[in-house]
Amino acid sequence: MPSVNPFILVRTNSLDKQAVEIDCRNELENRNRELLELRRRFDAAKAEVIAALETLVESEGSSRLLNLKRAVYNEKFARFEKLLREAGPELASAAGTVEEFRKLWTALAEADVAYTDFYDEVCIRARRSMHAAAGGSAELQNNLLMIQPNIHPKLRRYLDTPPEQHKNAERKLDYTLYKVLARAAFKTSPFAEITRVGRAELVRGGGAEPTSGAELRTERRCKINYTFLNRLIFEYLLGEDSFYGRVRYKIPPLSIERADGQVAISFVATRDDRKSEKIFETSEILKKLRMTEELARFFKSNSVNHTVGLSDFEDLFRGRGVARAELCRLLREYVQIGLLIPAVGFSQQTEAGFIEEMLEAGRLYLPEDKFDALKRTLDQLVAIKLELERCGDTAERSRLYAEVGGLLGEHPETRRIRMDPSRIFYEDGIISTPLPFAQEWIEDDLRTFEALQKVSLLFDVNIRMQLELGARLDREGVGELDSRFFTVLFEVSKHILPYWSGPLYSYEGSGSEWVKTLDRLKLRFIEELNTLCAGRAEADILPLVEAYGRRIPEEIYRMADLSSSFFIQVNGQRKIVNAIYDGQEKYKSRFMDYFPDYLHESEAYKRFEEDYYYAQGYREYTENFGFNGNIKESTLTKCVKTVGTGRKRFSKIAEDYLKVEALSIGCDPATKAVRFFEKETGMPLKILFRGSLIPTAMPGYISTLLQLFASGRMTFKFSDLIRESTVPRMTAGRVVVCRRRFALAASASLLGKREEESAADHYKRLNLHFAEREESTRFFITAKRDLSDKTFRLIDFKPFYVDAANPVSLKVLEKEIIQKYAESGYENLYIEEFLGDDAPYATEYDIEFYKKEGQP
Repeated sequence: MPSVNPFILVRTNSLDKQAVEIDCRNELENRNRELLELRRRFDAAKAEVIAALETLVESEGSSRLLNLKRAVYNEKFARFEKLLREAGPELASAAGTVEEFRKLWTALAEADVAYTDFYDEVCIRARRSMHAAAGGSAELQNNLLMIQPNIHPKLRRYLDTPPEQHKNAERKLDYTLYKVLARAAFKTSPFAEITRVGRAELVRGGGAEPTSGAELRTERRCKINYTFLNRLIFEYLLGEDSFYGRVRYKIPPLSIERADGQVAISFVATRDDRKSEKIFETSEILKKLRMTEELARFFKSNSVNHTVGLSDFEDLFRGRGVARAELCRLLREYVQIGLLIPAVGFSQQTEAGFIEEMLEAGRLYLPEDKFDALKRTLDQLVAIKLELERCGDTAERSRLYAEVGGLLGEHPETRRIRMDPSRIFYEDGIISTPLPFAQEWIEDDLRTFEALQKVSLLFDVNIRMQLELGARLDREGVGELDSRFFTVLFEVSKHILPYWSGPLYSYEGSGSEWVKTLDRLKLRFIEELNTLCAGRAEADILPLVEAYGRRIPEEIYRMADLSSSFFIQVNGQRKIVNAIYDGQEKYKSRFMDYFPDYLHESEAYKRFEEDYYYAQGYREYTENFGFNGNIKESTLTKCVKTVGTGRKRFSKIAEDYLKVEALSIGCDPATKAVRFFEKETGMPLKILFRGSLIPTAMPGYISTLLQLFASGRMTFKFSDLIRESTVPRMTAGRVVVCRRRFALAASASLLGKREEESAADHYKRLNLHFAEREESTRFFITAKRDLSDKTFRLIDFKPFYVDAANPVSLKVLEKEIIQKYAESGYENLYIEEFLGDDAPYATEYDIEFYKKEGQP
């Protein structure tokens, strides 16, 4: 049975789900029933009239009656009335039938007009509801300012004006406001105080669900964006001519190429993608540069493990008449292309420590006036950050954002960063006290969670990387992390990469029989899953999951180090699994600094650390790449660094870190999976990365290296495995693992507003459609994300809540989904059933299950 990490996070929203509910749903449902019944009676009467007219036409041969029948058939009411008056005695035998039909037709027309009037009323009610929700929630208003820092004047006008008096300028805010309301009510991804984060305390015999929502005591915490801070210090340093002559440099791994009498070096340069507001220096590009043989040998001999400086280049160019200033310009060019990397780094464990190290670098390398400007900027940012933490007024918050904008415009260095003032800070709402959580709630379905975690090995990318690389290294006799190792590593990774996004992919040329076994089992599992789900609205897949878990070879399961983070909601006796991500506290790391007492004093947590991390020889890799989701003060007692990438390797804190490249290599005796050891002691060693930055956003070297350790991420959803456009709800006993889903492409024409339709007609058509089929008007539009896609297409797509009973929701759907994604044919977009927790405020738990290597 898997073990449970006692550190459980709970995420709960501050906005009641009812805040996005329209207050006329019962009336709408009654109108729909009445109109559908009237339409049913009308259709029956229409068929009866047509039959009667056909009989008359046959007996009398009247063209007028034939035209009347056509008017009925085509539902042309005005023509019907005219022909009815003209028909006179010809209709005598069917007069009663025709008159009854005429009354129904009139009633239907009147009902349609009444529905349009009702639509107008629903529109104003929906807008009043949004107006009230926004006006009554400081958290919501703060959230709007974070998204659009200049929105405050518009928001003020919107809130200060009754909805009935809104003009077009105010109504335009409906779209933004609806999206924020829906996100605040249903989406549990942490964001400021909209979705707050706390710790759940395991108890015996207590309630499974905590009290949640606005009444919880919370604290607002604010941090400066580390990507901004990194860019800020390097804007100052790299813009200073004297810096290039004083700093030491690292040279990336490179190779020398000779052809046609010319010499060139090839190397991978890490760049900073200036468009990214969250990540620093992870973009990579392969570069080739021609140079003299002597200079190429100099770079090669000093790459990776050495540092060089201006004096080394002066020695190299001595006697050639190259002035010092010219050499500095050359060094600047080499830095710009990534051939030289200034050996300046920061520990970045705490904001205060990071800023102090930035100032130390400034004192060392900058002239006094530039240093003073840097210090003033940092001092003001810290002061504004503290004010934001205390600020409860949107007008004041708007003023603070304006102050940030003015501050960033004061110096050329800050102007070049081009980051929106609202992106300079990250805010979290932290629930101050732990919330009770029944331990029995986990134990009741522990076997189900174990079965789901075990079957994830059929699709696991990391386990395949370990097996394939180990088999190749063993075959070629590679035992060190030298150039041969990295050559094999990247060759193997090319074949493993497609597993991230292709559940059906198999590496046909695999040298590991274990990988082939996993692939065969995976494909059979997919076939049987499709058979099981065919034509069903709901399918219990637990027996199938357990059966295939038993078929996984014991050798693979025993060598697997599994750690999975289950994101779960509670609905009565059901647990809904929203996602199964990497474990190892990757999605807890961002919040660890908010719970220091628990992490340092809890005996249960200490036992977990000792059992999982320390007993397995884990060391932590703490590079954060400017991403605030990777930042925490609490780390394992021993850490590692890489000599080939990252900024932290140059910091004081990393001086005693073990170099990953200094490890030796071995294999698991049963499976040949690659394993790592400390060279000096021979002790097994594993590397842990606790941070939520996705692999595709890291340098390729790091993301590939980290695949060689723990497994447990479900890289797919079970719904992704179904070939049909309709996917049933899938359960594993009482655990829901997949909501019912439909391809959006098949329903876009239904959902979208047609060219000839008014907004009221569109609303009526959709609501009658859902009422006739007894389907919910509420659903989500979701996206399948491709983790191997470097373009990050749909990677930021958040589940989009739709309620067809809400006219504002339909307008936003049309604009944000139907029109926006029409060109792509709605590829990888789906309609997903509305099924969440049953608490008044959306609540989700992050619970980690783990199994250590060597355990059966």
